[in-house]
Amino acid sequence: MKIFKRTILLPVPADQAFRWHERDGAFGRLTPPWESVELIDAQGGIRDGAHVNVRVSIAGPIGFTAVYRHTEYAKGKQFVDIQEKGPFRSWRHEHLFHAESATSCRLEDRITFEPPLCAGPIVRKRLESMFRYRHDITLADLAYEQEEGPVNAKTVLVSGATGLVGRALCARLTTRGHTVKRLSRRPGGIRWNPTQGELDENALEGVDAVVHLAGEAIAQRWTASARKRILESRVESSRLLANAILRSRNKPAYISASGINLYGSVKSDPIHEQSEPGDGFLAEV
Repeated sequence: MKIFKRTILLPVPADQAFRWHERDGAFGRLTPPWESVELIDAQGGIRDGAHVNVRVSIAGPIGFTAVYRHTEYAKGKQFVDIQEKGPFRSWRHEHLFHAESATSCRLEDRITFEPPLCAGPIVRKRLESMFRYRHDITLADLAYEQEEGPVNAKTVLVSGATGLVGRALCARLTTRGHTVKRLSRRPGGIRWNPTQGELDENALEGVDAVVHLAGEAIAQRWTASARKRILESRVESSRLLANAILRSRNKPAYISASGINLYGSVKSDPIHEQSEPGDGFLAEV
């Protein structure tokens, strides 16, 4: 049996740090971007009996599904997740919140596990990287929350929510207390199809802001047809959302973001917001 333990001092009371972990989006917020983990289903929060199902990709389509069950919930003090299905022979993760003072606490992550055969050193190295990231994120978010105070909660509609930036943004918004709605061509989100000019007529109802991140993936061979898709996917989707906002009653704020490709592929000086556009296909897009 192996044991991994890591602690961090947080500048908030224990009950506040605990509540942060109960919020929607906390799992996504704490998942490092280099870990190919997809949340399939999560119900019941972190209370006893709640389950979390995830899909972990190792290389392309190769991967596994893992199921974790929450138990030993003690409000403001601890919760535990235990692997019911997955790659480990056993896995028990204790999330412990120790009050240090009226304004600070110590978060302790303690994992007791039996790794797959001969994988102990590899698992420990990954856990070190993962929990260094998790604790950095937790500290930064809670310190910001403590400084800024209560949030004026908004409803935000996000396109491209499954992308690298979209996943991080949605998790950050929900853990901060905002409500996130996701545009998607798949079931489970608000329906839209930019290539067909289709958008759910109720998509903007009650929405305070729209963040547009969607577009054809650029990580592909740039054939003539791919270049056309990359450009048109951004133009058509932006036009569709902008026109819908103009017709809406509530007129939400509109933020459209793209990559740093605007500045070209090679720059000798540091890039900043006032930098000139670069050359090449993506800069032109």
